[in-house]
Amino acid sequence: METLAQRVTTAFDESLMKVSPDAGEASQSIDAGERASRLVTAYYTETPDPSVPEQRVAFGTSGHRGSAFEKAFNEWHILAISQAICLQRKQHQIDGQLFLGMDTPGQRNQLG
Repeated sequence: METLAQRVTTAFDESLMKVSPDAGEASQSIDAGERASRLVTAYYTETPDPSVPEQRVAFGTSGHRGSAFEKAFNEWHILAISQAICLQRKQHQIDGQLFLGMDTPGQRNQLG
């Protein structure tokens, strides 16, 4: 009889995962607080270039993903997405309240 650990190991395909080259290494000298500070600064100060595909708004099954460090997710993206939603609603004569939200720029996966 196959154990749970064997089933999990069999179902897990390492070739499908991206493994960080830093995996298993000691943490970098920059601490999480400093990295968060740099991330928030990049979020509010960097301007994406629409001619660079990697810096454009791009949606997948989980919404828009990107990093402020790569100019792929910042306040400009939030503003563009918000404007697009409002224009789409206007075009289709959808009115009424609309509540938009966002995650903080210090997202866990970007802090190291």
